[in-house]
Amino acid sequence: MRRTLEPKEYLLPSGDLYLDNAAYRPMTSAVQAEWLRWAHDFQANPASSHRAGRQAQKEWETKLEELAEFFGVQPRNCIAVSGSTEAINTYLKSFLFIDSSRKVFVCPENEHPATLKTLEWMANYGFETKPGLLNTSGFCEEDSILDLLNEDVACVVLSKVNGETGYVSDISRIGDRCNQLGIQLFIDATQTVGKFEMDDVVKYASGFCFSSSKIGAGTGAGFLILLDNFPLQTLMAGGGHQANRRSGTLNLSSMLCTVTALNELQNIAPPALQEINAFMQVIFNMSFEFESMQNHGSNTWIHLVGLPYDEADLHSNIPWLAISNGSACSSSTLTSPKSYELLNTRSNQLYRLSL
Repeated sequence: MRRTLEPKEYLLPSGDLYLDNAAYRPMTSAVQAEWLRWAHDFQANPASSHRAGRQAQKEWETKLEELAEFFGVQPRNCIAVSGSTEAINTYLKSFLFIDSSRKVFVCPENEHPATLKTLEWMANYGFETKPGLLNTSGFCEEDSILDLLNEDVACVVLSKVNGETGYVSDISRIGDRCNQLGIQLFIDATQTVGKFEMDDVVKYASGFCFSSSKIGAGTGAGFLILLDNFPLQTLMAGGGHQANRRSGTLNLSSMLCTVTALNELQNIAPPALQEINAFMQVIFNMSFEFESMQNHGSNTWIHLVGLPYDEADLHSNIPWLAISNGSACSSSTLTSPKSYELLNTRSNQLYRLSL
């Protein structure tokens, strides 16, 4: 039986109310304990041939099998990387080395910058990107993607759960069409893993990725999961780690934390938005309530809320409230995402509240 998180569990030690879990999910005590176990028991390089190194390697292989089992894939197809940004870059740039006349990518126009900037870079080498446009509600619906698909398309790249709006794409509809046309489908599952079912992704995609920081396992780690025989190009050369697919000392601490965090998320559900509102009013004597602007089925985890503050005023007047105006990677632009501008029919500015 899943337990529901209590609103008090969203309080940081500083007293801040942390509702920005789509940007970074804090570690639970169980994940912190696993990190400390690594620090105590596995202080060696897993590639070393001495006993301590072999013990670390054995632990890596054990946890890699658990991770692979979680997604129903083979362990060798789970490639540890530094996060979704590296995974997306590695996968998409591999198309530079594929001998094919297909030179078109398709993705929603509000994809994460890791995808959009990589595809922009690919344009320097003869590739074109066709964006799926947003509707008046700020979402890129499936038909916007399907209408762009033809035999010139090499790959469709999209998030199952959009990090700005929480829109959940119908992967089966897009996947069926990609299969018919011989198009690769890559899923950014950064906001999906640990929160939504992955069966459709595993069935239809040729690969997906996620970041450990988004599931409460710390920063600087993530995974690229391959689901078919896609000819991935090795971009990180060196000691030949991970079957020569990505060199670099194996990050055992993050592996331990990632597997523990995944297991943790399977057993908890977030509180309802109304519970968070009530909690804030009791603790901070708030005189206003958040008003959800998002009625899509994904709002269990991501809500869009209107507040009468611009971002500078919000952080100045309510410093204890941690929410974002869009994704963390795009917030430095100081402009609201296009999807928020389309949704914002009122005077209040939209913010992303993620549980």
